[in-house]
Amino acid sequence: SKTNMVVKDYAPDAFEVIRRMYGLDHKGYLRMWLSPKLPTRAKDNSTMLYSEDERLILKVLTHTEARTLFALLPDYSRHLCSNPRTTLVKFFGLHRLTRGHEEYYFTVFSNVFDPRYRLTEVYELKGSSAGRQVMVPNKPILRRKATVLKDLDFNRKLWLDAATRTGFLDQLRADTA
Repeated sequence: SKTNMVVKDYAPDAFEVIRRMYGLDHKGYLRMWLSPKLPTRAKDNSTMLYSEDERLILKVLTHTEARTLFALLPDYSRHLCSNPRTTLVKFFGLHRLTRGHEEYYFTVFSNVFDPRYRLTEVYELKGSSAGRQVMVPNKPILRRKATVLKDLDFNRKLWLDAATRTGFLDQLRADTA
C-alpha cells in the first residue's frame, strides 16, 4: 500500500532569512536536492547527503538533536545577522519527514569545505591537547583523503597581514563568546 510522506519545515521564516543572507533563495535551496550524491555515514553513524554541487549537506538528526537546534535558533540567527562573516557553520533548514509511523528529522547546512578546491590537509582544532593527535612522531601515517588531523598535529605558523589577522581574531572572539 502507498504511504503518504509529509515534510514539516521548522521556523521556515528564520531559515529563509539565513538562506537569503548567504545568497540562497528558496527555489535554489530546493533545486540543489534534485540530484544529490549517494548517502554517506558520518563519524557518529548518522546519514548524510551532499547536494550535487557539494555546497550543502543534509544530515539526519535524532529528535533530541533537532530539538536542540530549534532551541538554539533564536540566538544563532541573531548572531548570524550581527556577524555575517561568522566562522560558524550556516544552518539553512530544519525539517521532519513523516512516512506512516516513522519520523526522520534532518537539517541542511553549508559545507565548510569549498568544493572548488582540493584539500591536501584537514585539521579538526578544538583548542585541547588530550587525545588530540593522529600522527605519531617519527612514524609516517598513511594519508588517505579522509584522514582528519588534530590539534597536536598542527605544527605550522599562519602568516596573515595585519588587517586580515585582526578581522579573523575579532570574528573568532565573537563566534566563541
